[in-house]
Amino acid sequence: MKILFYMKPDYNEAKFFKYAIESKVPVQNKETYGSIEELKNRLFRPSCQNVIIVFFVKDQNDLDNIASIHAVLRNIRIILILPDHSDTTISKGYSLYPRFLSFFDRNHSEIAAILDKMIMSQQDKEEMRDGSGCE
Repeated sequence: MKILFYMKPDYNEAKFFKYAIESKVPVQNKETYGSIEELKNRLFRPSCQNVIIVFFVKDQNDLDNIASIHAVLRNIRIILILPDHSDTTISKGYSLYPRFLSFFDRNHSEIAAILDKMIMSQQDKEEMRDGSGCE
């Protein structure tokens, strides 16, 4: 199980959110990406399918860049944290089929709880497959 975080390197609010989430959900196998191209390249590497991506979306342009790789994200569990509540942003966010969608003005504990539940669910599935999950 890998947790991939996506956030622009200069997005301080996202760094705070990521830190707050990690303090509540100790994540062993995590990677952080600062560009869509880096993330896309990571997703094409041969590796285990057990991935959850947490997207910290900075702005509309950032969301457009994420949407540009929607085909690659189709079978990946996504948590999407959006910058605003506009109908356009929410609509575009839902077009990525996230497992959970939230906003930066919400409590990070809620997002941590969802991530924890997703990790536990995946671990249960891996255990049922006799430990044939990824390393």
